[in-house]
Amino acid sequence: MDLNDGRFQDNGGCGYVLKPAVLLPSDTSFDPMCSQHRLKPTHLLLKVISGSNLPVTRSNKCLDPFVRVEIHGIPSDSRKKNTQTVKNNSLSPHWDTGMNFSISVPELCLVRFCVRDQTGLLSSEFVGQYTLPFTSMRKGYRWVPLRSRDGCSLDPASLFIFVWTFS
Repeated sequence: MDLNDGRFQDNGGCGYVLKPAVLLPSDTSFDPMCSQHRLKPTHLLLKVISGSNLPVTRSNKCLDPFVRVEIHGIPSDSRKKNTQTVKNNSLSPHWDTGMNFSISVPELCLVRFCVRDQTGLLSSEFVGQYTLPFTSMRKGYRWVPLRSRDGCSLDPASLFIFVWTFS
């Protein structure tokens, strides 16, 4: 549901988004399984710098948070990357982790920031998330507010990131 909510972040959640030009009827048909959609892909450089006031989990123990950045789009664009885990710090974790993504159809991409608590070697618990369309991301330093699993604000919980896009 958070991906669906993220699709409508561009228009303030009014419930209607115009179909991207790539999906409109034309002489050529769009095939999401084809990896060659543009001559030059768009590159996204993301740097997850830090977090602030992350909520505690149900167990009320100190968090070992990490951030998973997910790109949701056509199959060739979909990727996931994680920051390292910061031990015992939910108030102000500092990751300073850079991530690069190559996106061939940016009009269909959603970027999801998911904060998780590392509970074991291969297990983690959900802490907070935020999803937004790639086309609404602006260059520069940005605050990303976090939401709960059901979409409620976790204010003042947030992430501090740096965004840069180029072709």
